[in-house]
Amino acid sequence: MAFRWPLNKFTISQGFGGNAAYYKQFGQSGHNGIDLAANNGEPVYAADEGTVSYEGWGQNHSWMGSPAGICVLIHHGGSYAGYAHLSRTVINKGQRVSKGQLIGYVGATGAATGPHLHFEMLPLNPNFNNGFAGRINITPYIETTQNATDAQIQQAYRDILERDADAGGIAHYRNYPVDFVRSDLAKSAEKRQLEANKAAAAQAEANRRAEEARKEAERKAAEEAARKAQEELDRIAAEEEAARLAAEQKAHDYMAIANENNTMLKQILTIVQGIADKLTSIFK
Repeated sequence: MAFRWPLNKFTISQGFGGNAAYYKQFGQSGHNGIDLAANNGEPVYAADEGTVSYEGWGQNHSWMGSPAGICVLIHHGGSYAGYAHLSRTVINKGQRVSKGQLIGYVGATGAATGPHLHFEMLPLNPNFNNGFAGRINITPYIETTQNATDAQIQQAYRDILERDADAGGIAHYRNYPVDFVRSDLAKSAEKRQLEANKAAAAQAEANRRAEEARKEAERKAAEEAARKAQEELDRIAAEEEAARLAAEQKAHDYMAIANENNTMLKQILTIVQGIADKLTSIFK
C-alpha cells in the first residue's frame, strides 16, 4: 500500500505526534495525523483507491467526531484514511474511488483555525487507547521522493538547533520533506528555549558591557576631577609663590632704601660733626 499526497499544493504545518503538550488535554500523546496547509478550495484527492466508508459532518460518525468538520473516511483495503476540515465533498458513501480521484475541497470546518487538510490513517481494527485515538502515523505510507535525507535532517538540526540530530529525530523526520523538517524544528520548544537562552546571554553581555562602560565613565570622571583639582592646587601654589616672591622683593627694596637712608644720615652726621668741631675751635 502506497498513498499519494491528497493535495497538489500544500505545506505541512503539523506532523504526527507533534504538539504533545496541547493534545494532552484531550487524553492524547500528540497530534494524530498530519496537517497540510493549503488555500481554501484547493482540490483534495483520494490518496489511494478504495471505498468511501463515510462522508459528511464528523459529529455524525463515532470515529471522526465533531472536530473533523466536513470529512471523508475511505477504506483503502489494508487501512482507513481520514480527510478532515473540508469545505465540501463531491463523493458519496459506498462509492468506489480511484487513486487521485477528486473527493472534495480544502476548508476550515470543525476545529480548524485556518484552511487546511487533516490527513490521518486508522488500521482496520483501531486501538483507540493507543494515545492517538486509534490513529497511526500515515507518513511512512506516502510515496514521495521529497522526504528528507539523513544528511538534510542532520544539517537542519545543526542550522536550527545548533546541535547534532539524535537517532530518534532522524528516524522521525525521514518521513517528511526537508521543508517541513526545518519548519517543525524552527517551531519546536527546544528552538524556543535556545532562542531564550541566547537572548538571556545577549542581555547578560549587554549588562556586562554597560557595567564596564559605567565603570570606565566613573574612572574617566575621577581622573578629570583629579586633573582639575591638581590644576587648582597648581594655580594656588603658583599664586602663593608669586606672592612670596613679591613680598621678598618688597622687603629687599625696603632694606635697600633703609641702607641708603643710613648712609645719608651718616654723611649728614659727619658734616654736622665737622661744623661743630670748627665752631668749637673758633670760640676757644
